[in-house]
Amino acid sequence: MLRSLICSIIAALAAVVAGVLLQASSVSDLAPYKSPASGAFLPPMAVFKAATKISAFVDKVAFALKPPPVQIMSLLSGYQTTQAIGVFASMRIAEAMDKLNPEGMSEVKDIAAAVGADADALRRLLRLLSVLGVVASDGTPDTTLFGNSATSKMLIKDAPGSLWGAAISSSTNHYLGWTNMEASIKKGASTIAFDDKFKMNYWDYVKKRPEEEGAFAHFMTGVSMEPNAAIAMSGANFSECGAIVDVGGGHGSLLADIVAAFPALAGKATVIDLPSVTKSAPSRAGVAFQGGDFFNAKTLPRSASTNCYIAKVVLHDWVEDKAVAILKSVTGAMDAAAVPASARKVYLAEQILTEGDALAVPKIGLDVNMMVMVGGQERTEAEWAGVLDKAGYVKVKTHPTRSLFSVMEATPKA
Repeated sequence: MLRSLICSIIAALAAVVAGVLLQASSVSDLAPYKSPASGAFLPPMAVFKAATKISAFVDKVAFALKPPPVQIMSLLSGYQTTQAIGVFASMRIAEAMDKLNPEGMSEVKDIAAAVGADADALRRLLRLLSVLGVVASDGTPDTTLFGNSATSKMLIKDAPGSLWGAAISSSTNHYLGWTNMEASIKKGASTIAFDDKFKMNYWDYVKKRPEEEGAFAHFMTGVSMEPNAAIAMSGANFSECGAIVDVGGGHGSLLADIVAAFPALAGKATVIDLPSVTKSAPSRAGVAFQGGDFFNAKTLPRSASTNCYIAKVVLHDWVEDKAVAILKSVTGAMDAAAVPASARKVYLAEQILTEGDALAVPKIGLDVNMMVMVGGQERTEAEWAGVLDKAGYVKVKTHPTRSLFSVMEATPKA
């Protein structure tokens, strides 16, 4: 019976790979890409599609093989993992282990001394993280030796593509917001669980806590390396842009990738975000920063040649009327461009909910997170088209990418 099951699984996986390869629509679907800006590596599109489908299939099989009580308990323990990784990141334990022994393991007493921790308590935390596959150890229950793995090195704050900020935000303010999710479920999505709990919105909350605001900015930059490269290489023709503005672009990592892929845009790419965000942004070759408010068209960058505006995972933060208001601000800024309406472009880089999506779990999980934290939502392609329509735009094309996101291209209505 087991042999039969294994053969069935192998056959299913082979079918997935064959199906994806046969669907490759062009040579570019089979070409890998390495970003000159961040160094992020993208596998060929066909490989990305196959890998996501195989991963989703394997996860479903592994979950289905567990007895129902084990299924529930494994899901309920998620908070333990979140908090364990959050403490590991906030205490900068990965940095300490890297300094003690960059390529191997160290005694827990030495790690504890480096971070100011109790050695036995730290040993127990690291033992948990080792069985979860986050840190390296010799695998024995009584071990005192621990070191970084490729996974835990992603929690070193200054590492390329670091997810240190993701760990901090997820284990602090995001975690607290989710403890009040019942408010949104009982009263409807118009009641934002986070706002209901703290009597202020998320953005005001982190603004009062500069360390958490900085961690969130770090979070957004860290999770963006591969998606930014994927968006830049989505097939959207950014060479048509005389100049481009990233609305709510944070620390500018997306524009850095777009400029790297389209060098003619160097010096013609500008990020607009809150002043508290842009003032902490690192220098980016060819990218300028401007503080402002994307609800106020007067504060958006504009020029006679600025005919392209892009917003990456910005509109999903907001209910529909606010998303429409942001797009109308873009219209107000774009009116300064000395180009015909047909040459003006808005690009939305967002998740699109589709039937049978191998990436449904992270996408739909993020949808609930948006409801809980800021009142936003993920949307289907028809729903995104509706948002654009209400703002005075027509969606003309959708570009899939080698990431969770798709790039929707729109022009003003005639």
